[in-house]
Amino acid sequence: MYINLSEDMYTPGSNFIFGETRRKILSDGTIPADYYMSTDIPYVKGSIISLNRILKWYGERWALPTFGIMMHELGHVFGIPPSTSPYFIRENDRRSKSWLDYGHCENRNCIMEQVNSPGRLDLLEKAEYVQRHNQNWFCWYDLKTLEENLRRLYA
Repeated sequence: MYINLSEDMYTPGSNFIFGETRRKILSDGTIPADYYMSTDIPYVKGSIISLNRILKWYGERWALPTFGIMMHELGHVFGIPPSTSPYFIRENDRRSKSWLDYGHCENRNCIMEQVNSPGRLDLLEKAEYVQRHNQNWFCWYDLKTLEENLRRLYA
């Protein structure tokens, strides 16, 4: 995981993002190849997180939102939320509040729910909510898949 302290990060169509991930295992359980299709170009797997906005917005309260975004991005690295979960938000899903919801969890008690987009909690509010309501940080479906994926990857 790489942490950037001094700049915001962006993805097309967003005003900023806290993190971005290249998955070690995909939501459907597929393990991507180490290289892009028949090339010598490595498929780099991991996460990058920007603390710039977290530090500006939350000041001394930076630790909990940072932990929340780290848990969220590491969840993506290891293939959660799974596309088989009833909480998984698909493209053009009626539960989606914005395009950023795609590939995230709908469960309010799960750190894999999208934050800081229309109709979703702020990152600090989300981290506080999950900390109060779910000691595991992930919903049952995501936690079960995380355990299965870690076993598969590191057996």
